[in-house]
Amino acid sequence: MQIGVCPFCGVGCEIGFENGKIHRVNGVSSDHKLCIKGLFAHKFIDAPDRLKGAYISKDFLENINENIRKKIEVGNKVIFQEKEFFEISYKDAAFIVAEKIKEIKIKYSEKAFAFIGGARTNCESVYLFQKFAREIIKTNNIDNCARVCHSPSLKGLYEVFGTGASSISYKDLENTEVILIIGANPFEAHPVIFKRILEAKKKKDIKIITVDIVPTKTTKYSDKEILIPPLFNLPFLRLISLFIYENKLFDKKFLEKHTNNFKDYFEILKREKETLIKFFKKYEPSLISEAREISKLISTKKTCFIWGLGVTEHIFGSETVMEIAYLSLLTNNILRKYTGVMPLRGQNNVQGACDMGALPNYLPGYAPLSKEKEGLKTPEIIKAIKENKIKFLWIMGEDLLHSHADIDYIDQALDNLELLVVNDIFPVKIVKKAHIVFGIKSTLEKDGIYINAERRVHLGKAFIENKNLLDDWEVVKLVENYLKGSFKYKTNKEIWHEVENKVDIFKGITYELLEKNMLNSPQWPLKEHIFEDGFFTKDKKANFIPFSIKEVLNYIETSYKNLKEDEFILTTVRFYEHYNICSQTERIENLKRYNEKINEILISKKYMKKLKKREVYLERNGKKVGPFKIKFKEHFPENIVVAYMHHKEINKLFSLDKGDKYTKTYEFKFLPIRLIEK
Repeated sequence: MQIGVCPFCGVGCEIGFENGKIHRVNGVSSDHKLCIKGLFAHKFIDAPDRLKGAYISKDFLENINENIRKKIEVGNKVIFQEKEFFEISYKDAAFIVAEKIKEIKIKYSEKAFAFIGGARTNCESVYLFQKFAREIIKTNNIDNCARVCHSPSLKGLYEVFGTGASSISYKDLENTEVILIIGANPFEAHPVIFKRILEAKKKKDIKIITVDIVPTKTTKYSDKEILIPPLFNLPFLRLISLFIYENKLFDKKFLEKHTNNFKDYFEILKREKETLIKFFKKYEPSLISEAREISKLISTKKTCFIWGLGVTEHIFGSETVMEIAYLSLLTNNILRKYTGVMPLRGQNNVQGACDMGALPNYLPGYAPLSKEKEGLKTPEIIKAIKENKIKFLWIMGEDLLHSHADIDYIDQALDNLELLVVNDIFPVKIVKKAHIVFGIKSTLEKDGIYINAERRVHLGKAFIENKNLLDDWEVVKLVENYLKGSFKYKTNKEIWHEVENKVDIFKGITYELLEKNMLNSPQWPLKEHIFEDGFFTKDKKANFIPFSIKEVLNYIETSYKNLKEDEFILTTVRFYEHYNICSQTERIENLKRYNEKINEILISKKYMKKLKKREVYLERNGKKVGPFKIKFKEHFPENIVVAYMHHKEINKLFSLDKGDKYTKTYEFKFLPIRLIEK
């Protein structure tokens, strides 16, 4: 049986392949489990609209330099996203890209270039992608889809611990005493992790506490379900910290030995106590006793903290993650066995993409760049394109016209590019704006390394041979060879050897080690515990960075004050059967019956009499999306509408300008909208 890695979420399940079928295997991450998506992960590969090579758009072909035109051969015409393309060889496509790079660089300088993507491909490809950007083009304008989801987790954890990754493994979750889940629904979004937790719960006394804004399938299986109003994450966590401080439940010896500035943090708690308590007494008094109860529990029990996009996709996402980190420090639930923190990563290699340095402010292994050298984040890249400052964009496996905010604005901005290059496996929406398209091997058709939410470094092997397509790194190499010829790599293994030698966190994690441990791959770094030698800060201590809660409380009060009588709060979520933009899952025959679910919204049963037509549009500032079928829910909070992020148009409603103040991650979890009946 061949062993590989599931191509979907950040759980990173090991999968087996034999006789044309995917099988469950007893891997260290999958634990002989798979969700419905993983079981059919090979079924999209032969979809009829698969990109089968390289392509050039008709409009671009008609306008390229005559000298370039003479040197290439053009094949059959094809239609993608109602736009005409012509088939072209990989070599000719790479030659055109290289020639346009030379032209744009002379015309505008290296500041006119940007690169986005890598969370869906292997580490070798991401590493070469960022190396091409930095060493060949000389730009740090590189980013990946963590910008849409867990960049605030990276920022918040990095500020406190010196690294932005999970501190624990899935086995820790199975052996801890308390799991505090905030802003996440792992039952649907990370099902194998949650199934492992539930199985462990049957054997051990594990308390699950879920904090969310609506009831979910995860809350159904929790020992304690705490519903908070939208935007209340950070104040609620601060309230728990306040009670830990007030009742002296913190581990003082631990704080003195392993942290900086905890006394300054305590001063803030003391100084702002009345303001915080007054806020909760006014708006949600019941949460005071809930916070007090949690403070006692996590101070006396081994606790793991896990969270999702319900924490990060907010204005104060980074600070909320910092507050979670502070709770782990106050209660010494970070260095002890079976305790720690874990952001539930969304993509199969988004952790790896960040580790490889596909970020504007970090080199591989999270070596920070100075402020002056930092590149542009994706929302800044988009604005720079609109302002004609960026003229070249290369996208690797990321659809800006689906997964990002304000897709109408992005659609218009992309028209200003002189060259848009897209690597993908299907003609997704962004392809309609592309000048050059490279069809790429899927995860199951290529060897490569993928890093999951627990920092586990998996080597996946190709299940299905595809001699007609290239891997992403092979395309990058082709283009580079027309420019400089310094990329001599012949295999994935050669690229990883360079990573392993240059990036400290991967020292000792060789291809040979991974090949011998396909079902029991290691976490980076090769240590018993990530922080066994201290935190990743200069003095090996974790940092409390005290900040006032007043700005947060003012923002919440203003947001609710500005909410009009006929407005609802829109939040977006995933559901179990589909994955992100659905470019793969919607092409799997076994999952097509769930396609219509994408067009549903969830709302309280209270509105049944008011919304009699059962179909509505969502409207914001004159923009209308839909129609959506209403699914009325029992015990659902009033004034909240839940829509699915899988919907192709939903992100038209969200703003490019509104997001986390440090990372620019969009505020997908709080948007005032109106419902307009069909």
